[in-house]
Amino acid sequence: MERGRNPHVVRISPASSVLVLALTCCVPTNDPGTVPVAQLSGKTLTVADLDAYLEANLLPGDKGTMEDSEARNDLARVKSRLFDAFLDEEILSFEAARQGIEVADDEVDTYLRNGAEDAAGAPLERRREMARRDIAIQKIREAWVKSRALVTPDEVDAYLVQRGATRAPGRNLVLRSLRLASEEQASRVRTAVAGKQVTFDEAVVSSGAGPGQGEPLEVNLESLPAEVQAAVSRLRPGEVSGPVVVQGSTYLFFVAEWRTGEKDDESLRSRARDHLLQMKYEEASRELVDALRKRIEPKVMLENLPFRYVPEDSP
Repeated sequence: MERGRNPHVVRISPASSVLVLALTCCVPTNDPGTVPVAQLSGKTLTVADLDAYLEANLLPGDKGTMEDSEARNDLARVKSRLFDAFLDEEILSFEAARQGIEVADDEVDTYLRNGAEDAAGAPLERRREMARRDIAIQKIREAWVKSRALVTPDEVDAYLVQRGATRAPGRNLVLRSLRLASEEQASRVRTAVAGKQVTFDEAVVSSGAGPGQGEPLEVNLESLPAEVQAAVSRLRPGEVSGPVVVQGSTYLFFVAEWRTGEKDDESLRSRARDHLLQMKYEEASRELVDALRKRIEPKVMLENLPFRYVPEDSP
């Protein structure tokens, strides 16, 4: 035996060292900052980007681990809708940058001062970056829908007739509704809103609700289905009902305001006009995103998502 050589130490040749190093470099990483979930014309969106978006938009009760299988399915559905929204916003942000849409510093200051931000606990520079992105998205949407989201008096009349919202004596209220995937999800959302963990507006966003949901509508109490009347008749302004099943779908109802006497015709028409305008805005915005998707052709890696993706039309 040579002096100074340990018989238990395995010696590796220079060639073997190169091979070991190469194999080590090929070991897959679980770093969320490098795992892609989508690509937009060269820009890669990662699991880390998506996690930040989910953290800002999920309800507090939906961020933990859930043991119940139905609750997990509901959460997967909610996260899937938020992933869709995340991708839509990234597509709009990409187009805004391509068009050179500018956002001034004073616009960012006003946006943050009004509290319209999703990451209140983030560093100031991160909040300003997110605000600038949100304003750019808003600008590109508004430029697209300006000539498309128009409401005529005839459309207002037809809408009021369809909803049965004519002059009627009795108790009137401004009501908001939110359709959810199941009674279990509705119960979690109701608990979060009633406990003031989130506002009803935040619940609408985090639930991945479709266009038109959560919008206030003035109605006559007696015109509502019996199950809805029973759920809201004793609620005070600012309170939310428990889960209500109407024609097979589960809803929460939020009472924004109670009114007495006959409905004011002009106020009613104004609210109907605003509601139709919002619906047309959402429709035109969807058309914009669809057109951009066809042009950009984003590549989505659903297999890399940190949850099971549920298609929007899945039961």
